[in-house]
Amino acid sequence: MTAAIAAEVRKTASLTTIRQCVLLGLTGIAAVSWFGVLQTISYTQAGRPEDTGGIAAADWPLLALHYGKVIPVLLGAWIFGQDMATGTRRMMFLASSSRIRIACGKMFLATLLTSATALACSLGALTPFLGASERAADGVGGFQLSPARFGWLIGYWVVIALLSAAITAATRNTVIAVAPLLIWTIGLSDLLTNALPSLKIVFDQVFKTAYQSGFTPSASELTATAIQLIVVMTIGAVIFIRRDCG
Repeated sequence: MTAAIAAEVRKTASLTTIRQCVLLGLTGIAAVSWFGVLQTISYTQAGRPEDTGGIAAADWPLLALHYGKVIPVLLGAWIFGQDMATGTRRMMFLASSSRIRIACGKMFLATLLTSATALACSLGALTPFLGASERAADGVGGFQLSPARFGWLIGYWVVIALLSAAITAATRNTVIAVAPLLIWTIGLSDLLTNALPSLKIVFDQVFKTAYQSGFTPSASELTATAIQLIVVMTIGAVIFIRRDCG
C-alpha cells in the first residue's frame, strides 16, 4: 500500500495542472477575501454599513471558500482522470499486482491533497484579519471566526473531492464528474432543498449548515452523509477494480 501511495504521489506531483489549480485557487480565494474584508471594514467605519450588502467581515473568508469548492472537485477528478487513457491505464495495472491498492492509493491521495489544499486556502482566506483585527473590533458586526466552521468546511472539501474521484473512476470521464457536482453544489441543491426540505440530509446541505453556523450536525445527518459517501465511493471503486484494461 505504501508503494502504491508513493507512486500516486510522484505521478500527481508531475502534473502541472494540479499545481496550477492549487496555486490559482489559493491566490483567488485570498484575493476575494482581502477585497471583501477590507471593503466591509472601510464601509462600516465610514458609517455606511448598508453598502456592505449585509455581509460581515468574518463572512468573506467562508464565502470565498464556499465558492472555491471547484478546487477539490477538480483535484478529485484529476487524480483518477490522469490514468483514463487506455494505454496509461494498461501500464498502471501491469505495474501493480492489485487494482485495490491503486484505488485505495488514489483515494488516500485525494484525501491528503485536498486536506492540505483546503487548510492552505483557509489560511489564505484569513490573511486579511492579520492586520485588520484591531480595526474590526471597532464595530464590524459578525467578527466571529470559529475554528469549528473552518473545520467543517475543510471536511466538506475532502468529501466532494472523494465523490469527484469516485465518479471519475466509475465513468472514466472527468467532465461527467466535475460538471454535475459543480452544478449541484453551487446552486441546484439549494433550489431543490427550498422546494423539498427533506433534501437537507444531502451531503452538501449538511456541511453547508455546519460551516455557516458552526453547529455540529445531528447524528442522523452525519450518518446519512457517511452512507452517501460510502455508497458512491464503493460503486466507483468496484467498477474501477473490475473493469478490463482494454
